[in-house]
Amino acid sequence: MMERPARVGRGIPAVLAILCLSASAPRPPIGSVVSPTSAEALDGAVFALPDALRGRSATAFVFLSTICPYSNAFNDRLRDLAASFEARGASLVGVYPNRTESAEEIGAHARRFSHSFLLLRDPQGRLALALGASRTPEAVVVDQAGRIRYRGRIESKLGVPDLARALESVLAAREVRPAETKAFGCSIDGFRDTEAPR
Repeated sequence: MMERPARVGRGIPAVLAILCLSASAPRPPIGSVVSPTSAEALDGAVFALPDALRGRSATAFVFLSTICPYSNAFNDRLRDLAASFEARGASLVGVYPNRTESAEEIGAHARRFSHSFLLLRDPQGRLALALGASRTPEAVVVDQAGRIRYRGRIESKLGVPDLARALESVLAAREVRPAETKAFGCSIDGFRDTEAPR
């Protein structure tokens, strides 16, 4: 009599299908309105888009990692950037998208670098998909109407402050130029990097 196959791996094909779908999903274009989605703050509160954008002229979502050296190279700069723009109506939100990084690890990381801005976990990749992020660090600036105005690096290798310039442009009601740049860093779990202008 033949034995029945073990059922342990029954859900693996479905999981792989979800990962492949997230990895191959196209980036939402610059100027498009962010699809409604949600993520969880470290304190358990639900952060929902687009409701969370109301009352802020611009919100910069910066995808981070506790272990990626490229991401960690910008911790001090992001802390200072958040402080300088907060009073002007722009917020910085840190998003930790990797499934392998726990809330405890993220909290310890935030305390180590004195991050006082809002921090979210996105292990299902909802925010990453909605905003088109695939690497850490990568920044996406969204205006009050929920439109994606900038996506790419925080700063170029030559020291050009791309994220700060994008926030300045949105606050001044100007077009962001360039609106998309190439982000350098570590791939987000389950997401394949897609090419962007340099």
